[in-house]
Amino acid sequence: MEKNEISEEVTVTPVIKDLERLFNRFIGFIWSIVERLFNGLQNFIAFALNHFLILAAVVILGGLLGVFSTKFIPRNYESNMIIKMNVNAKDQLMNDIGYFNALIQKGAVEELSTLLSITKEEAATLTSCDAYPYATFVEKTVALNELYMTTDSAIYNQLNLGQLLSSETSELSSKFRISFTATDQTIFSKIETPFLAYLERVPELNQLLESSQKALNFQKQIYLKEMSNLDTLKKVMNLALLEQAKNSSDNGSNTYVNLSPENQTNGGIDALDIQDRSIFYALKITNIDVAIQEHVSCYFVNSHLTPFGKKIGYGRLSRGIATATVFFMFTILLLFFIRLNKNKA
Repeated sequence: MEKNEISEEVTVTPVIKDLERLFNRFIGFIWSIVERLFNGLQNFIAFALNHFLILAAVVILGGLLGVFSTKFIPRNYESNMIIKMNVNAKDQLMNDIGYFNALIQKGAVEELSTLLSITKEEAATLTSCDAYPYATFVEKTVALNELYMTTDSAIYNQLNLGQLLSSETSELSSKFRISFTATDQTIFSKIETPFLAYLERVPELNQLLESSQKALNFQKQIYLKEMSNLDTLKKVMNLALLEQAKNSSDNGSNTYVNLSPENQTNGGIDALDIQDRSIFYALKITNIDVAIQEHVSCYFVNSHLTPFGKKIGYGRLSRGIATATVFFMFTILLLFFIRLNKNKA
């Protein structure tokens, strides 16, 4: 037993010593890195202090250049609007948006001023016009449900539903976000009405809109007629119940009116059924009235352009800090290379 214990101690002790040496070397390596970094930082600060006047002048110059850069590189402002298509006009909408963006990129201020009813100077401030599909998760789910009802199950099962719900494609959306950017913060309140008028100029879209309006009005008339028939049926049932009650009182018996559908004859209808159907038709008519209001034009505006655009990109302060930092780093490197060449010489 003693020999075994001695042999184990002799075997374990060198391993522990090796681990200890490795740990000490690792700590020493880390400490050397920290020490070099600290020495480098000290040398950098000393070098910067030796050239303080030059660096201070360069930083001030870079900061002023960044602050006043908005004079020759104006800051952009953005305003968005959400529109819902009442007719199938996705392709036409993207073509119109592409046309406006092409005019902006080309600098065709005369055409833009005519189309948007603004001055040439205001048209020159526009920098972009883009359209993006806009749909909530619930709207995408409803669209997928409609797709399921109208698509063969074998084809539907091949679809990647998770990808469709997470993607920003226009296939599951009837809404689009129209984004304008300009260097003039107040131009957005002037361009919305002329812009929508241009989008709705297409005769084919207006014909489709007229057909949609006729279909909605036809549906409304059908539901109104059904409600009128229910009112007539309700009056007939009331007269029948009164007559039944009168006959019962003449016979000297008590009158009980049972409105439970279980006790009605097969295929019959009771007062509760009439009330439920009346509520159902009323809700349908209300929804149709809302749809008729939305179908006044080819595009229904869910969200208008804000009169004042929101700031995007870097402002004066951010530009000043960025340019001052760039000038400072460039000057430090330049001075370092100059000093290095002097030492070599």
